[in-house]
Amino acid sequence: PGDRLRLLCGVHATPLELCHALEVEAERAGLSTLSGPLTLRGSAASSRVGVLRGVALSHFYNPAVTLLGGTWRLEHCSIESSRPKHRACAGVVLRGGARLELVDCTISTASSAVQICDAECSLLARGTTFRNVRTAVFAERGGRITVTGCAFETQLGSDVALRLSADTRGAVRGNTASGPRALWGRLLPP
Repeated sequence: PGDRLRLLCGVHATPLELCHALEVEAERAGLSTLSGPLTLRGSAASSRVGVLRGVALSHFYNPAVTLLGGTWRLEHCSIESSRPKHRACAGVVLRGGARLELVDCTISTASSAVQICDAECSLLARGTTFRNVRTAVFAERGGRITVTGCAFETQLGSDVALRLSADTRGAVRGNTASGPRALWGRLLPP
């Protein structure tokens, strides 16, 4: 219950900022594309969950999605570089205690698929595919992650599925990895 926004088919090239949790759904899954940066804000005190469903996001120089607090769920969304042969910057960036749930999404052709920037942030990923990314999940200052039933498809020997700081908490189980490196790359898990 709450505010709803239906995104019409086509390419929407302007930046979009949502200042509270609401439901955004593509008119037809995969045919509504946001190519401007998307900023999602929310409050840690609110129990409302914002939802982005069936939307395709295209980016290069800016993160496709920046979460600044609150709880947001991306369902059946795709995030990819606007330049297919070149990796874009981070797909999703979490800051300010943001909580993100990825459900059956695909994030491809990026330097980092999900970047967790502080210890109060959390990621829950289920059934999501990470393809051709330098790092699928990068937790630079801790945080909480739960990654289950996901697929990691690395392309280069320097690519790694999970790059986690030693104080990252959570669980990683039931995932598949293909490519030159396993889930952890050269490093041992924290």
